[in-house]
This record gives sequence, C-alpha cells and structure tokens, in this order.
Amino acid sequence: HPPLPNLHPFPQLPPFPTISLPPFHWPFKFPPKKPCPPFFKKPHPPFIPIIKPLPPPVPIVEPLPPPVPIPKKPCPPLVPVVKPLPPPVPIVKPLPPPVPVYKKPCPPPVPIVKPLPPPPPIV
Repeated sequence: HPPLPNLHPFPQLPPFPTISLPPFHWPFKFPPKKPCPPFFKKPHPPFIPIIKPLPPPVPIVEPLPPPVPIPKKPCPPLVPVVKPLPPPVPIVKPLPPPVPVYKKPCPPPVPIVKPLPPPPPIV
C-alpha cells in the first residue's frame, strides 16, 4: 500500500500534534430539572360527552294488500222519466190600431116633459 497522504489542511505546517488530555469534567453540576411553570400546563377541562339525540325511528311501512274486488249487483235498467211539457206560451200579437168609425151626428136630445101631479086637496 502506498503511504497515506498528509490530511493536514495546510501541508506546509507540521502534522497535527497528538495531545492527550485528561478526561473533561464540568466544574459545576447542572441543577435538577424543575417542573414546568404552571402557566405552561393548562388543566384539561373535564370531558363532557356530547350526547346527540337519536334520530326519530323511521317507520316501517308495509305495503297494503291488494284490494279485494267486491262483486257489484247489476244495475236495474234505466226507466226514462217523462216530464209533461209545460203549457205553450200564447203568442200575444199587438192589436191593430182602432179604425175610427164615422158616426152620424146625434140628433139633439128631446126633453121629456112629464105632467105635474095634481095638487093635494086643501082641507
């Protein structure tokens, strides 16, 4: 195998120094985790079940049985009703205008003179 190339980013510098470091320890301890402040925790509202009313029951409609034919009695023969005719309305023709009849003039009236009764006797 050929030797591995120098993987240093800058080849003009010497290769990486190998320094052994002691194991690292934080100089302080992390505080224990505190519970979340109360404003982060919203209490859940109590569970209220939403009860929807049941739909009304759909009525089961059974089909009606076919109608039973009722035998009909034969109709009696029709009797013609003869109504008497109303009396005929007389046709009234207008009378012709009266023809004037020319009369002879009447003779003058003759006065009827009755004799006077005799005067009653004077007693």
